[in-house]
Amino acid sequence: MLLNLQWGAIRISLLVVMLGLFQTSPCKSQEAKLCEENPDCLQQLHDSPPARYNRSWQAIQALPIDRRIMRAPNRLIDYLNLDNQLHGFPNKPRAAKIPRKFLKALKTAIAEMPGKVIDLVDDRLMGIFLVEDLGGSGMTDYVFDEQEDAVGAIVVLDVSVLTLPANQWATWKENTPFVPDPDFDLQAIIEADADNNLKQALQYILLHELGHVASVGAEIHPPWSDWNCRDDPPGRYPYFELSWELADENDCTVRSRFDTTVFSYRTDVIYYFGARLPESVSPDVYAQLEQTNFPSLYAATSPADDFAEAFVTYVHQELLNKSLEIRIDKAGKNLTEFNGCWDMPRCAVKRKILEDLFSPE
Repeated sequence: MLLNLQWGAIRISLLVVMLGLFQTSPCKSQEAKLCEENPDCLQQLHDSPPARYNRSWQAIQALPIDRRIMRAPNRLIDYLNLDNQLHGFPNKPRAAKIPRKFLKALKTAIAEMPGKVIDLVDDRLMGIFLVEDLGGSGMTDYVFDEQEDAVGAIVVLDVSVLTLPANQWATWKENTPFVPDPDFDLQAIIEADADNNLKQALQYILLHELGHVASVGAEIHPPWSDWNCRDDPPGRYPYFELSWELADENDCTVRSRFDTTVFSYRTDVIYYFGARLPESVSPDVYAQLEQTNFPSLYAATSPADDFAEAFVTYVHQELLNKSLEIRIDKAGKNLTEFNGCWDMPRCAVKRKILEDLFSPE
């Protein structure tokens, strides 16, 4: 999150219960109060089986995308508070008072996205819900049909923390894996000076979230929740297999294919909270990254974020023809420049998957 660094900026929670918001029990929030000191009780509420199906979202999903942006309904707020309580987050989400400047910037950011992006996610994006004090700047999760298949997703954004212009936000984000060192200066540039504003920051952030939405039903990577790798083997997911493999079949944990060869730093790359790496090794981290097929450092943190980062960087650089530069200086001397990978052989196969996704036969 941009202002509350301890909880992270893009929080993808596993919110199964919230997907039936409009049909959940009106007593839910009161029940949660009774469970405050009982983790087992909270977990039972969290995992209880409310209506969580796409029929709950059909009226909203039928609207044009710019009209699917709205204040989070009360029952979503109740669920988010329950989820924060269950996971030990002190934040207390509430429906946003939406500043006109923010809403205009968000709608313009969507309007200026390539039509191919909107076409790809239109029938999967159920809505964009705005809150305050989420405990992270955003989250995305599945919506299911009656057969328990994921058929879409919702996005939640926290308007109270999404305030920085594009380059300042990107610089903050890209520094979060590293313990600060005054001798080093890591800058991320995703916009020209003339376009370095809130609208462009929101566009980049939302494109990452729409990458998650686009992955729904596309057999790109395993589900980010409740994956049974024995019944649903990784071979079904060709994008996943380019960079990831099972580390343990018993619990379906994964590791990157580069962990034991060229990317020894990867497992210590943690964004938004819990920085493990001294900033002095940041040039080495990016040097190792360039020996992989990950399009960004954040992409190396999980299979779902691998694809979401491929999505946002491909749209940003290739479809919108914008720059992406990570620059690391020490005492005014440039040590490292990273510019993505879409024009490099290391990302050629992933590029082909993105090209096919946006231009299906």
